[in-house]
Amino acid sequence: MNTFQNRRPTGRLAACLLALLLAILPASSLQAQFADAWQVVVPHADAHKRHEAAFIQVGNKYYLLGGRGIQPVDVYDPAARRWSRGAAPPVELHHFQAVTYHGLILVAGALVGPWPYEVPASHVYLYDPVEDRWIVGPEIPVHRRRGAAGAVLHGDTLYLVGGIVNGHTSHWVPWLDALDLRTNTWRELPDAPRPRDHFQAAVVDGKLYAVAGRWSGYTENGFASTVAEVDVYDLATETWTTLPPSGHLPTRRAGNTVAVVGDEILVIGGESDTQVEAHAEVEALNVRTGTWRALPPLLTGRHGTQVIANAQGLFIAGGCAQRGGHPEIVAFEHLALAEAVADAAIGRPVTPGTLVLRSTRPTGDGGVQVTLANEGGNQALVLAHALVTGGGTVEAPYGFPYLLPPGATQELTARPDGDGAASLLVKAWQSGPPVVVPLGE
Repeated sequence: MNTFQNRRPTGRLAACLLALLLAILPASSLQAQFADAWQVVVPHADAHKRHEAAFIQVGNKYYLLGGRGIQPVDVYDPAARRWSRGAAPPVELHHFQAVTYHGLILVAGALVGPWPYEVPASHVYLYDPVEDRWIVGPEIPVHRRRGAAGAVLHGDTLYLVGGIVNGHTSHWVPWLDALDLRTNTWRELPDAPRPRDHFQAAVVDGKLYAVAGRWSGYTENGFASTVAEVDVYDLATETWTTLPPSGHLPTRRAGNTVAVVGDEILVIGGESDTQVEAHAEVEALNVRTGTWRALPPLLTGRHGTQVIANAQGLFIAGGCAQRGGHPEIVAFEHLALAEAVADAAIGRPVTPGTLVLRSTRPTGDGGVQVTLANEGGNQALVLAHALVTGGGTVEAPYGFPYLLPPGATQELTARPDGDGAASLLVKAWQSGPPVVVPLGE
């Protein structure tokens, strides 16, 4: 059995080293070079077998989470080459593409419940890897809820595209929605040219790509209605286009995962009606040329998981080895980037910030404007609630809960009732005491 010998991180250079590798490639095509084959990663302990799940990096660790049933999070430490266990989610969450935001994992566009009549999750869920804690985040508008959707992060905005409303039976949608994570507000954007579900999205150079997927339940053979077209949304102009037929996905499938490396979107694994075994194909779309190339296939084909791309290459774990739901696997694999970048550090640890009081200022009409800040760490805080002791109101710019990135500030206005002593209490979901601001007598 092949093993991948990982070296301990030595700094914070992963992203820089990957950028340097890509910088030496021809400007006309930032096309990374990979090893000739995937290798099995052999940890000292195994993770839970799961599919319709996510595998994602936060800081210097990898997280395998979600999937059918309710299972603990599995945490892989590449430096120690060991798995450990984290907290189980509060509800069953599956069929989602996880994203990270300042040291938190966000789950949006998930399904809940058993096949085939699953229902969409009502909220965005957050996982805090530092405190090993799940948090119920912003509510998804009722009329825009769906699962098996593509989810990507660009700046402070979470984009949710496509998906299916009625489990594995009907009502696949072309919707595109944007959640501003700073203001906790949703916005409906133009529909994609076609619906699709059971796929993953990607963002490259300010454009969102919807690749692969299917229309679940469209035919008696639920694996048959795969989508070949690649739809592209320009985030600046808010317009959709579709690549010409030469840019169609070479191997049609759904349940795939995607990774962005340089100018390429890698479509990995999946399931379809053409074979019982899950797909092992890895195909790369060059977004500059609109052409595809084949990369080394997975050792174990799979669908229903995610891939991690970092300065050491690609890492994948979990999924299902055949179309449908069995057998679930772990099958942890790695495809190395060529050159010395394969030995690069993989990231820095996530460190929590502290909610602190920056300043107070009377508003002149009986209120007090309070400025708070997230200081001392590299992780976003989740502001949970604010209240005035002894009675009163708090004017917040957005509905709770909402996120405060590291180094960011937030203003609230407290208005106590009457002339008695009162204080403003503001609490984050993370551990630690609330910020207490005396409002005077």
